[in-house]
Amino acid sequence: MADAPSPATKEEITAPAYNWSLRSFTKEGFPQMFSGGTEARRIDAHRLDVVDLNLRVFSGDASARVEAILLSPAATFLPDAKIARGDKSVRFISFYASSGPRPGEQVEASGIHWIYQHDQKKISLDGSVHVTFDAELKNLLQ
Repeated sequence: MADAPSPATKEEITAPAYNWSLRSFTKEGFPQMFSGGTEARRIDAHRLDVVDLNLRVFSGDASARVEAILLSPAATFLPDAKIARGDKSVRFISFYASSGPRPGEQVEASGIHWIYQHDQKKISLDGSVHVTFDAELKNLLQ
């Protein structure tokens, strides 16, 4: 009688996950980040390659306000380091806090060759960069 095949270990899993999502929360239990995509493939224990990345950054408090949205057709996501990066296009939208100068103000940036570092709340773009401000700029030409 032949032995049954052994179950696959975590290191052997290479099939993609479809309609993938990952949520992270603060130690107080408030939403901090949502990451999702139409497909994610685990490259190693600390890296996922994601198709149609949708990353949302929350305020991390009881308001659960969305502070930023990042969209890209192809990205690498490092969940432990809270870093996303890619060589294809990215669209990044950052919303000002409701206590800011004007509720609803935002900055939108797009480009290629990018990296988003969540702990620093920083995005770097290095190609075909386009930035749009929807904000009041007082005394700009004085």
